[in-house]
Amino acid sequence: MTSLKTLLSAGAMAAGVAVLGGVNVQAQTLELQLKAANYDPGTGIWTDSSGLGDNATFAGSPLPNPTLSFGATPNGLAAVSLPGGTSAFTLQNSLAGGSGYTIFAYCEIASTTSNNSGNADSVNALTGSALNVNVGGALEYNVNSGVQDATVEYGNDIVSGTATLSTSSFSLMDLAIDGSGSSLRLNGAVDGTGSGMTFGVGDDIDTIGNNTSDIQGFYGKIAEFDVYSGALTNPQIDSIENGLITEYGQVPEPNAGILLAGGLLTLVAVGRLRRA
Repeated sequence: MTSLKTLLSAGAMAAGVAVLGGVNVQAQTLELQLKAANYDPGTGIWTDSSGLGDNATFAGSPLPNPTLSFGATPNGLAAVSLPGGTSAFTLQNSLAGGSGYTIFAYCEIASTTSNNSGNADSVNALTGSALNVNVGGALEYNVNSGVQDATVEYGNDIVSGTATLSTSSFSLMDLAIDGSGSSLRLNGAVDGTGSGMTFGVGDDIDTIGNNTSDIQGFYGKIAEFDVYSGALTNPQIDSIENGLITEYGQVPEPNAGILLAGGLLTLVAVGRLRRA
């Protein structure tokens, strides 16, 4: 039986993706790493383990602070349970778009139809910017009606997924985006490709677990949330995904049809690495 890794590699080769030994591979620069093990429900502070000290502090409602769900992941590790509504974590230092982002979330959504805000809103936002209220420009990465989605806040959709996330098991979702293109992956398979996004001065991510609407807070559990600078290549993404799965446990396998179609549509946007 052909392995998941073999099928993904074949799709990447068909799309002309650079390999780790090639000249166009971008270095991995971890800008934010939020692990559930480093969250303190007493203070509402989620300590950043990237080494950059960009801690996230809970704000909004419903209160009290989000709790830790112990033994939540398949490997028995904890996850942060976010209540939806207007809840959010505010970063100590905002993340400038610069050359783009690659974002990973090992998470479980609680519902595809409501984010527990009381108005049956179906958006569970993972990133946003309180700096751009009613203006737009920052990247909003969310789960909309059970499908992952990336959009410009108060602007146009950029890329949407095709597969519905489970509400009964953890999923591994990720987004790679820069000025030349965007690509979504879900549980190891490409879930959608789309246009790029140019990040101007001030188009920074400063909110985790919500966007500027204040009513679309993430409703569910997050075991780890990572942000890298720039759009990483498929081999780099494979490596990070494998590490997350080794740590937290297996995620549902994509079906063969999605896997083969996604592999042939693989998009890797390689940009110049910099930290703004």
